[in-house]
Amino acid sequence: MTSAQHPLPHDLPDAAPHATPPTPAAGAEADAPLETRRAAPAWDMAALAAISLWLAFGFIPAQIPAADALGLSPALLPKAAALGMAVLCAAGFLLSLRRDAPALLLARLPWRPVTSVMALCVVGVLIVSYASLAAGALFLIPTLMRLLGERRWLYCLLPALFIAALFHFVAA
Repeated sequence: MTSAQHPLPHDLPDAAPHATPPTPAAGAEADAPLETRRAAPAWDMAALAAISLWLAFGFIPAQIPAADALGLSPALLPKAAALGMAVLCAAGFLLSLRRDAPALLLARLPWRPVTSVMALCVVGVLIVSYASLAAGALFLIPTLMRLLGERRWLYCLLPALFIAALFHFVAA
């Protein structure tokens, strides 16, 4: 096709080189790129921070008794994880309140990889619960390694067999 059949914009007689771009119509902000769109505050992060604080100070102390054990408290790791999640979620929420905050990266990512990892972990927990640690290792290690991008079967199966053997002979 030639430019005589379909003229380019600079070939048109009424096109000015210094013309300003047209202003977007009402509701056109939804069609704007995600990098330039004004992001709404991440209220889900605020809710997760509140739930994490409740876990750390309400639920975990009620469910894990303070045992007279030598060393660290059994509730230390769950409390630390819940407090870490609360701090990260609160920071994410506060950063989303800024005027120049970009749209959240998670809103642009596809959710299929996340849900597939979660589903595989649920199946692995069920295998560990109803079969054994060794069977769970034989399922989880190769499937998650394949999902994360490892394409060589030997590198997926050898660690799974080694760890399953350790669980079978040591933890049994």
